[in-house]
Amino acid sequence: MTGIILPHEDAQRGVPVKGGDGYSRCPEDGCIEVERNFKAGGKDARGETYLDWEMFHADRKQGGCGANWAADTKQGAERAHTQGREPRWLTESAATGRTILPSPVSEAYQDNYVRIFGHD
Repeated sequence: MTGIILPHEDAQRGVPVKGGDGYSRCPEDGCIEVERNFKAGGKDARGETYLDWEMFHADRKQGGCGANWAADTKQGAERAHTQGREPRWLTESAATGRTILPSPVSEAYQDNYVRIFGHD
């Protein structure tokens, strides 16, 4: 079977997509906001969870344009850079360097947080 290579524009790399953990807006035309279909992540040898990328689809049946995209997280982008490649799409937090802290898990943590910062 013969393969045909068509000319194409080089995709812009490192572009942030609107969204947060588990959801994103279509980067092609902004047609629809969707939840992720797949993710790549898990637990490392130390038992810490990680997430490298999330995959999305703007389903035509739900008003989307049919586009598919995967957004790399901060950890995924760092891993890609060590492998010598630049991800095409980045999550907002990866593009801005923002970190989201989980809610407090104990009363002692909450009490000390309020004591230090003066608010919840």
